Amino acid sequence: MKKFYEFIVVFFVFGLIGCYSEKFIDISNEEGYSKLIGKTYEITGPIIGHGIKKHSNAPVDYVTLMPPPGIGGHQIAFANLVPIGSKIKIIKVLKSNRLIDSDITLIIEVYEGDFTSNVPIRIDLTRGNEGSKSTLLNEKFYRKIDN
Repeated sequence: MKKFYEFIVVFFVFGLIGCYSEKFIDISNEEGYSKLIGKTYEITGPIIGHGIKKHSNAPVDYVTLMPPPGIGGHQIAFANLVPIGSKIKIIKVLKSNRLIDSDITLIIEVYEGDFTSNVPIRIDLTRGNEGSKSTLLNEKFYRKIDN
């Protein structure tokens, strides 16, 4: 019976998580994060750019990059591969109110390749994007260019 109650509590908590609205604060100027601004990386492995919208009839709000398999659902407007060799530059670091995953999000610019967007492009440090303790981004997919 105890397991049943634990299951109900976990189910309820995860249900509440689905009802919250993600919010961000800009921490680009904070110590430890300001040094990331302007850093450039090269895409070295398969990365998918997902266009995210609020609902099925809404315009795209932002693009999020992540390694395969990616994500799906009615909020996904498109899922395009970012060409290997494309260069990205960190322009802002945000902290979110995410409860389970990493709360750090990078706002980037994509400089090369056919991947362009007129909405913010972001990398959440989750879902395979996160690096080891010594690197910010996963070395399988992103190579830091000295700068």
